[in-house]
Amino acid sequence: MKPLEQRFITIDIPTGYEINKTNSTFERIVFKPLTPVLPKRWEDLKTLQGFFITQDSNILETQKETIYKGAHDRNIWPTRELAEASIALAQLCQLRDVYNDSWVADWKNNQENKCAIWVTSDKITTGNYQTSNHLLAFKSASLCDQFFTNFKDLLEIAKPLL
Repeated sequence: MKPLEQRFITIDIPTGYEINKTNSTFERIVFKPLTPVLPKRWEDLKTLQGFFITQDSNILETQKETIYKGAHDRNIWPTRELAEASIALAQLCQLRDVYNDSWVADWKNNQENKCAIWVTSDKITTGNYQTSNHLLAFKSASLCDQFFTNFKDLLEIAKPLL
């Protein structure tokens, strides 16, 4: 009697799934979604995608699924909008410091009134605060209002990070 020929079946597992060994049988293969392994440290992140800012402030897109290479990859933003917002925010912080003439908000001092610009309900607004930290804080309401009026365009761009 002639031996039977061996036959093989290759199973292509869908991306993002694995074989559920508990519920699978020889005749019926069951797939289950992979449980994502969430990083516990920045170094655990294996791939990055997004946009980075060059030395000339140009925004470039990474190649798809860039392999994390180390410290020089820490400036990759997930979206172009966030990369643009980061440039606008850097500009706004430089301008804020000029407007405040080296004054820095003391958020531990609840007696000192500060005027700040922030986003609430997706709208850029201003107001006075004593202890709630805000990046764009000013030593007076008039400076805050001038800043708000003069830099509405940059504030709109920076809005996702405010």
